[in-house]
Amino acid sequence: MKQQIHSTNSKHTKASVYCRIANEIHIPTDQYDLALECLQTALNLVSRSNSVDSLDEAFLNLDDEEDDPNQVSDTTLNTATRNREIIKLQLYQTKADVLFRLGRIEQAWDEYEKAYQYAMTTMSYPPNPAEVAKMLYKLGRICIKLRRIPTAIQYFEQELEVTQRTLGTSRHFSVSRIYHELATVHDRYQNDHRRALQCLQDAYEIENQLYTQCQHEIDECRQCSAIRYCPRHQQYFKDCIHQLHETKNSQGRIHYKLGNFEKALEASLQHTNALGGGSAVATAAGGDGADADVDNQ
Repeated sequence: MKQQIHSTNSKHTKASVYCRIANEIHIPTDQYDLALECLQTALNLVSRSNSVDSLDEAFLNLDDEEDDPNQVSDTTLNTATRNREIIKLQLYQTKADVLFRLGRIEQAWDEYEKAYQYAMTTMSYPPNPAEVAKMLYKLGRICIKLRRIPTAIQYFEQELEVTQRTLGTSRHFSVSRIYHELATVHDRYQNDHRRALQCLQDAYEIENQLYTQCQHEIDECRQCSAIRYCPRHQQYFKDCIHQLHETKNSQGRIHYKLGNFEKALEASLQHTNALGGGSAVATAAGGDGADADVDNQ
């Protein structure tokens, strides 16, 4: 058994070398074709090993004198399996990224889809939810490039579900940004302006709650004053302003496109009122005014 592990270790050591060459030499120097060759070789080496991942340092630390050469603990094998699966997933994603940079969009989608299916159906351990959300986002963006708009919407909606479940709440900037993504797709590619406006309203409600929460925290914070906020609340406040600014501007643009000029103006005024006029508060947040803070993002 031990001999099998060290044999597998040789495969994975080679795989790690090819992976490092791709990531540290070829990709930074835009040699994407060479990077693809290295990544595919690494994938082949990892795939040829069964359930034992020799990249796990536990295998390198086996003591010939103390360990039974015919026995390796289940814990060690489980750790090895998990490591191998994580590495394989990362290789799929890196290969997809390189294909995307080369403009081979269809192949990039195929590799990301492989990565997603591998994570959801093959891996023996639950994948990291943040990693799943990231894959869904990239799949959605690629589908937009390929003009597969209904499929892109499905991916973004899945991303929204995963993100909300992971965070345990909808009140988070990550959630509002997904609503923005959905709004853009509905507006720009589906001409479903009302659906886009609903997504933006969902985003606005989240952002407004966060803005209110931010103001409450600032009032309670001993390091914040009317002149200057503490670094954490300064950034929090700027994020709130930026997101609210983007949401109301987007709503205004869609209303204008629909010929609803009064609502377009109302969206602009709501943005100004929500920020309380802006200048004095924004100065405390480290800027010269609300709009100046947003423009400097």
